[in-house]
Amino acid sequence: MRLVYEANRKAKFEKLQCTPLSGIPDIITPEDNDLYSNGDGRSGRAVARAALATKENCSYSFNPETWICKLCIRRPNHGRSPREVLILADQTYPATLASLGEKSCIRIIRLEFGSLADLATILIRYGKDKLPSASLVGMFSASHLATVGTAAYATNFANEVRRLRAVFGPNLTVAAAPPVLMNGTANPALIRSILELDGWLKTLPREEHPLHNAWSTAINIIRTTSSGPPLMPIHLRLQLPGNTTRQTTPRTFSSENWGNIGTEIKATREADELAVWYQMAADIRVNLAIEVEEIPATSRTALQGVAESSKNYLLVGNNSTSNLADKLSAPGCNVTKIWEKV
Repeated sequence: MRLVYEANRKAKFEKLQCTPLSGIPDIITPEDNDLYSNGDGRSGRAVARAALATKENCSYSFNPETWICKLCIRRPNHGRSPREVLILADQTYPATLASLGEKSCIRIIRLEFGSLADLATILIRYGKDKLPSASLVGMFSASHLATVGTAAYATNFANEVRRLRAVFGPNLTVAAAPPVLMNGTANPALIRSILELDGWLKTLPREEHPLHNAWSTAINIIRTTSSGPPLMPIHLRLQLPGNTTRQTTPRTFSSENWGNIGTEIKATREADELAVWYQMAADIRVNLAIEVEEIPATSRTALQGVAESSKNYLLVGNNSTSNLADKLSAPGCNVTKIWEKV
């Protein structure tokens, strides 16, 4: 099994690098990125698949054949909900987001070094007759974004939105999932691309970017926790899609000067991760009327609920995350709040 896993990993990485920007060295580092490299206990609880025929290493937070989830604490062995929330991502995302309460979990499918097209294909393979048509699918691949850059990634994302809606129906919402880099990154090009992608998403119609507050929280975390030399003050003019649900003439997008942001992002801290999930749950509830778990089980809270009394948290966010601070404080945690002006 390990030989198959390693062979798939090498093949998928080499395939991803066969792009117009593949001449740039060290865009992503395969030695430091796999489905299990982030030291997160959740990876061991996911359903793993290493398929030799397709050269794919995947992890699922549920059984992909039956769609039964065995990880949720108070809802063991639950099946599908009338409206699902599912994230398609690469290995930089957490493996599971199990529910600690009665609300639905957020399902996650990860593909190691997966492109957006590969991720969409996996969902079609396992979800064509199972995913409810009015569900939400979030997509994010740092591997793909780091390799092709913002313009190509945005175009690929719009193409996959239309492909998934053609398969599952026009009631399916496909959105950009917020960037949560569990291992962090020392790739300034990737950091700049994430910031450019955020700027482009803000120009889309609100119904095409329903997770906008979760993105704002994730970008605030990048702004306040980045380190190293500042990003080079470069202004770029990019041709990006005008929307994601139908083909239109691309429009010009001018990137900002992000010279106040560093060139390195450290591994995601638990409190920062929880802040993103809490805000994403709020976005899903307000914009799509789907109830999902506000504080899912993380690697350190796995079966005990949120945090131990000895934990100290630095919570970076704004007034919209104040409820999360209250929830973390309830078990006796020490919470230091840094609120960003919005």
